[in-house]
Amino acid sequence: MNKATIYILVLFFFIVSCEKSKVLPDPPIIVVPDDTTVVLPKYFHENTWIYEQMRLQYLWADDMPDEKSTDKNLEPVEYFYSLLRKDVDRYSYASSDYQEILDYWNGQLESYGFRYKKVRVDGEFGLAVSLVLKNSPAELGGLKRGDLIVAIDGEPLNPENAERLLERKGASFLIKNDEEYRLSLAKQKFQVDPLQFAEIIPWQGKKVGYLVYTQFLFEYEERTRALFQYFKDQQIDEMIIDLRFNPGGVTPNAEVMASLLGPDLGSSVELFHGTGNTYSQQQSILRGESPVGRRYFTNETSNLSHLSRLFVLTSKSTASSSELVINCLRPYRAVYTVGGYTYGKNLISTIIYDETGRYSFGLMPAWATLINAHGQSTYGKDGLIPDFPILEDEWPYMPLGDTTETLLRKALYAISPGESKKEFKKIEVLDGFHHWDTGKGFLGNKRYNP
Repeated sequence: MNKATIYILVLFFFIVSCEKSKVLPDPPIIVVPDDTTVVLPKYFHENTWIYEQMRLQYLWADDMPDEKSTDKNLEPVEYFYSLLRKDVDRYSYASSDYQEILDYWNGQLESYGFRYKKVRVDGEFGLAVSLVLKNSPAELGGLKRGDLIVAIDGEPLNPENAERLLERKGASFLIKNDEEYRLSLAKQKFQVDPLQFAEIIPWQGKKVGYLVYTQFLFEYEERTRALFQYFKDQQIDEMIIDLRFNPGGVTPNAEVMASLLGPDLGSSVELFHGTGNTYSQQQSILRGESPVGRRYFTNETSNLSHLSRLFVLTSKSTASSSELVINCLRPYRAVYTVGGYTYGKNLISTIIYDETGRYSFGLMPAWATLINAHGQSTYGKDGLIPDFPILEDEWPYMPLGDTTETLLRKALYAISPGESKKEFKKIEVLDGFHHWDTGKGFLGNKRYNP
């Protein structure tokens, strides 16, 4: 039986972008006397397959319960969660539909296409739209960053019903800005363009490059290189990359991004390393390889090697590959984070599914550790601590790239102090996340929230 394993960060990639693992055995054949009736557990074959994949791939496979003691009557996704080491593993994920996971990491999650923060403005609960993705149903429908959603389909929002109402395939949103109006949207599957916004900002006599990058996806490397070449040709003095909305993605893309943002180091300098479970380490040794997998910077002629430092905008939704870029650049360049604590995923995950189609579920277990060249990987619990902490608690939310926007302004003032002439209203922000508009599903609110 074949399975496809796609290495990503979440999340997520380590050694290659996509490869097929060795052929794994089918569930065992049980031979019994003719006059004996054996009733197998309801999900015996599915869960036997899951256990085998986890034994081979799961970072904490040595700590899984003995297979004989597991309950194979459990529905497969529930069985997967029963194998996890719950005291340390808040990362592994499974879905009854593997396509849901694959679509997300290809940037094709079915959604309205906006992100939001849970807030109270003048005591009223609402969803403050913090990001509207390019070419999404939300953008095409007229939704804007800074809109405040206070009701869905006529039902006033509160912290308990927001996710449930967002599960719907389409809805009417009541927007409350200076005046109220309704906006009807329908979810669609669309291709995310991670290069959300980019420009050069004149600031106190300096040229500041600014890039909002929303997800680490394949096939955007060339456009990203072209953008950085533009920054380089324009001889920017400082660089701010906005990763506050970025949950991670494919590791090779993150390696390119780190190499573009870093000094000119060639392709033989370590970016990060890590180890998998005992089985994977033994297999590496048998192949004559080091059990500590290492990844290196890539040769990038468009890199910003002339800069001495980097500013990164962060939030609790900054995770995995985004944290990799920050943590793994720090041995080589001054990197300053501005905003909130990051999520804290210092591990690489892998996607596993049965490509024969026999089983519909998909698994995404923690797969390997993630450590920078100085042996640092201490952000797995609380996330990376911001160097310039600031809450996104000023209303209204200004457009991305506006020099009065809360996080960007903080970074610009760190570069060279200035003074904002705009007055903002203070609001209550309920948590540090930029929530997904799906209401459920992979990387829905239940996924990245504690």
